[in-house]
Amino acid sequence: MAQHTLSTSSYRATRSLVRSSRTNPLRGGKQASRRIGAQGGKAVITDNPWTITTEIIDEVQHIRIGSGNVYTGEELETATRVTSGVLDVSEYVDGDKLLVYTDIPISRLDTELKLVTTPSVVPSTSSPNFRVFKQDSVDDYNNTKNTIDRIYSRVGEIEVKAIEGTSPVELEYIITQILDEHIKLPSLEFKGFSVFAYINTDIEDQKKITNTQYTAVYCTGGTYILPDNTSGRLEQLKATDLFSKYFFIHVSSTPNATTGGYDNWSAELVSGNYFYDSTESDSYYPIGGAFGPFFYQDFEGSFLSPARIW
Repeated sequence: MAQHTLSTSSYRATRSLVRSSRTNPLRGGKQASRRIGAQGGKAVITDNPWTITTEIIDEVQHIRIGSGNVYTGEELETATRVTSGVLDVSEYVDGDKLLVYTDIPISRLDTELKLVTTPSVVPSTSSPNFRVFKQDSVDDYNNTKNTIDRIYSRVGEIEVKAIEGTSPVELEYIITQILDEHIKLPSLEFKGFSVFAYINTDIEDQKKITNTQYTAVYCTGGTYILPDNTSGRLEQLKATDLFSKYFFIHVSSTPNATTGGYDNWSAELVSGNYFYDSTESDSYYPIGGAFGPFFYQDFEGSFLSPARIW
């Protein structure tokens, strides 16, 4: 986590005088400009959520990210408030480019660890729901994704520049606001054997990743009808294979030598390697799944077995 603190003596030695300039990439142009000394300055008043401002706390340079809402529910009718948070940026120097992200905890699982349609938003009350990182390369953090339990949205970018001709060094923080709307987290739609895939990689570890591996892959439950009219419902399943997380409906039966047909039909939802060999008694119908960074849905809905009794 890129949250750093300089000692008070080090801070006083550089005595960073801050001038923040705000730009909105959607509209273009400078929205506001201000200088803040060691005693702070007037706050920028705005109704937009997640607004980034600069702030001096105990003579140490910080940024503050304003509060905002996360909307959930089938009609996005439920609003969860995420309070403002402050992050220490005193370590960063002239030429650094900073990226500011949300880091909002959510829960997509119920008490039985089953995937639910509507996630719960559970903002932290003990630490900021935001993080800041230094971008060392233009490719850093360009492929970040939400995880199964975190919302990672890029709030904005900050360029740190030394003000020419100042001694001790005075720094300018040029803020580009990217996220200026409340976050919407739609509910999932369970259609029957629907596959959903998530990653578990912390955003800091996504810095250099171009193809993030799906590690939490779920197939929702669904109904089935077999050739002998046996019917039922299969319950949700999480894939457990380390590398290949694919789902199948396994239909089994027993050959009847007398009639030439099949008896004892049954079905189960299974996961494993993509390649399953069917036999006379066992058939595997692919539903979908994930291989590394790739996601597939081959079948969705109620399952009607195409097999015949004889």
